[in-house]
Amino acid sequence: DEAVAAGAAFLVAPGLCEPVVKRARALNVPMVPGVCTPSEIEKGIGLGCRLLKFFPAATCGGPKALAAFAAPYKDRVRFVPTGGVTADTMADYLARPEVMAVGGSWLVKMGPKPDTGGAAA
Repeated sequence: DEAVAAGAAFLVAPGLCEPVVKRARALNVPMVPGVCTPSEIEKGIGLGCRLLKFFPAATCGGPKALAAFAAPYKDRVRFVPTGGVTADTMADYLARPEVMAVGGSWLVKMGPKPDTGGAAA
């Protein structure tokens, strides 16, 4: 609720928490929960998610593992791999048809947070 009240247009999480996904749906805010197993993928699909975060992507086997996990769910769900994705490996993920985008902290410059009095983020 707080993220939506602060103006979030969508939500992303490292894991799949059913109450959070349901609350996001109730608030009509797109939710991208994290998954790393076929059971989690199926749970996400069952909750109406059509976009899932594959996390932590590198630890979970990288592009080859994602291809294997995604195969049974073709045309039902797409993924945003994060966690261990680098500038050197992102093309391997983006070449996969089930991948919509990639993410990682390396994409943005870290700086001070305005609400921490200048402490590094």
